[in-house]
Amino acid sequence: MNKEKLKQKLKAQARISRSPMKQLLAAASEEDKLMSGNNVLQGLFFGDVVWRRLLQSNVKVVLLIVVFTVIYVGVRYQCQHDMVEINELEAQLKDAKYNAMTTSSNLTERTRESHILNALRQNRDTLLHISEQPPYIIEMN
Repeated sequence: MNKEKLKQKLKAQARISRSPMKQLLAAASEEDKLMSGNNVLQGLFFGDVVWRRLLQSNVKVVLLIVVFTVIYVGVRYQCQHDMVEINELEAQLKDAKYNAMTTSSNLTERTRESHILNALRQNRDTLLHISEQPPYIIEMN
């Protein structure tokens, strides 16, 4: 009598400790057994029976495909986000180059000899003037 109770406890524990995958497969197989004749025809017509058996035998593959699909979508979204950011940074770089070119052009224009001479002529109180003698060349031996 004790052996039978022990066997029943072990069977109950075995049922409880089954993996979720095995429980899912067992539940699906029980559903297949419960289908009546009319439901079987309807299931065949709509492809339920075929798909259920196919999915039961390939649950791991389906889960793997789902995981890869989620990873693919995530990576693609990140790539698109990075491309938008790169385009914005390239536009900012282009604007910075044009601003640098404009500033350089303005500086070149303001430091021309003719502009400096005009500025000196307008400020008569300055002691700077144009030399009337040519520059000397000093030769060192």
